[in-house]
Amino acid sequence: MATEKQIAANRNNAKRSTGPRSARGKARSSRNGLFTGLLARDFIVTAIENPADFEALLASLNAEFKPESAQEQLLVCQLARQVWMARRAARVEAAVTAHALDAAGRDLWGNQPPPTDPGLAAALDAHCLGVAWARDSSRTIARAQHHLAILDRNIARTLRLLKRPKAAAAVQELRHAGL
Repeated sequence: MATEKQIAANRNNAKRSTGPRSARGKARSSRNGLFTGLLARDFIVTAIENPADFEALLASLNAEFKPESAQEQLLVCQLARQVWMARRAARVEAAVTAHALDAAGRDLWGNQPPPTDPGLAAALDAHCLGVAWARDSSRTIARAQHHLAILDRNIARTLRLLKRPKAAAAVQELRHAGL
């Protein structure tokens, strides 16, 4: 429990930290959660994604799993959101990696056309990938891959939960049928 002195100090600090004051600062801070879209509060980023595509994904999953209970419907919605965000994470990881590879290639090869020899091109690509990873000081590529790995695990867990009630019902039917 906070003391009266701590509460008073907190109130004084709160008076000084008012957040952004300019219209530009307020507009910028309102988009903080949408920087990559991976941690967005609203999971459909309408600037780059089509809500109708999400609805199509949800309809496809509903048709596949045919949820019968509210819990199953919730799990299907959760799965749709996880798949949607995993697709976004994969696009982010690919874009960040491509940008880092391009920068490494320009630094190494300059403005020259890429080599035509497949062996040399493969070696250059491998070297550029290593340079891109070494330069990734903010760990942007690794963070994108980390988000994707978490989403993949969540998808697998949700799929197991979705299949569990169906499997249990099938076992019950077999027991009642005397098989």
